[in-house]
Amino acid sequence: MEDAIQLEEVVEKYKVQEVEVAIIGKDKEVEYYVKEPQTSDKDMKIVKTHVDNIYSIERSLKRRNTNTVDKEVAKLPEPIQYHIRKMLSCYGKIYPLTLDPNILEIDIIAVDKPIYIKHRHFPKNSYIKTNLKLKDNKEINDIIERIKTKITVNNCINTDEGLVDHNFYAQIIIQKEPYNSICFLKRRIETQTTNLWLLDEKILTPQEMVYLWTIIETKVTIALIGASHEERKCFLNGLIEMIPLKSKIMMIEKTPLPMTSHEFVFKVNVNEKTGLDYRRALEIARRSGVEYVIVDGDDIQEKIILPTEEICFIYSRQTPLEATAGMEIRLIFPNNQLTENIEYIEKVDEQEAPIRISGCDTPKQLYDKSKILQLWAKINNVNKEKVIESLALKTNLIMYLSRKQG
Repeated sequence: MEDAIQLEEVVEKYKVQEVEVAIIGKDKEVEYYVKEPQTSDKDMKIVKTHVDNIYSIERSLKRRNTNTVDKEVAKLPEPIQYHIRKMLSCYGKIYPLTLDPNILEIDIIAVDKPIYIKHRHFPKNSYIKTNLKLKDNKEINDIIERIKTKITVNNCINTDEGLVDHNFYAQIIIQKEPYNSICFLKRRIETQTTNLWLLDEKILTPQEMVYLWTIIETKVTIALIGASHEERKCFLNGLIEMIPLKSKIMMIEKTPLPMTSHEFVFKVNVNEKTGLDYRRALEIARRSGVEYVIVDGDDIQEKIILPTEEICFIYSRQTPLEATAGMEIRLIFPNNQLTENIEYIEKVDEQEAPIRISGCDTPKQLYDKSKILQLWAKINNVNKEKVIESLALKTNLIMYLSRKQG
């Protein structure tokens, strides 16, 4: 690695476990270099022997005894330990990238291209080249198949998208020759039990947060559409915390949704074991008199209609669901949140129109832009000035809290 970067400017250098990382500046861009622990041919034979033994034990026991494996491997020199863990992982050549907590995304797009990443310290760079490449289609397909196997183990219906482990969520696009299959790995973000992280991470402006907070209070359904399941789910976590604390909330889930700081929350799990499907879960929501229903809806396969005239739904899905009421907000998520903004669509009586929220909008401008807030005020006989006053108070509170936290 030193020879490759000796003439370049090192912007950042650090070590992750046994892997050395150097980030260099090059033509106003940055590139990411990794150097793995060096081993001899003799060492690699030891690695292969241990891995074969571990797989042999796993086959005989029908499972991996992690504690026993860790104890045996821990007795070996660190470079050998590293390569054993690498061989046992599903990530193959990209394994060293998965160890770096600063890497937010890993993109495998072609044999003749470097593996690209997004890095926490360089948010303005939409993609960063690494010094890692996959040599042929077999190497790409092997990694993809191993990742798909891990997704299946995590009980996902769709084997081309889902959790790989507690660190990464995968999106896989399978293509036939002469095209390469593509794999995107996105780091899972552990969200805090506060909606301010949406502001802190610059995902939302204060005006956008005030708008969504008000929409939730008025109990208008919100649909999170597009991008990846994991990105939408992270955003969903933030919206949940905007729901008034004393509300009655139901969560419909197939894979676990986060716990919240709310007092009255119950979960309904839809799977074969419980015998519940989404249609039955909606009936339970109706009878329970809940105010808000949270749905992680990518696994919905049956045709359902959300009773939005009775309940406020906040749901995440690749495509929108049919609803009964006339008002709904759709948030269309971009594929690259670093360079594109979330698109807001207001749906009123089957008419859809974009609402463009600026970071300079005053509470009055926000109200004047929103057909939904205007219609809600009219239906509920609420004075326009009262709504604008509420928007102003929320804006002041958010600005105060963000300054205090900062």
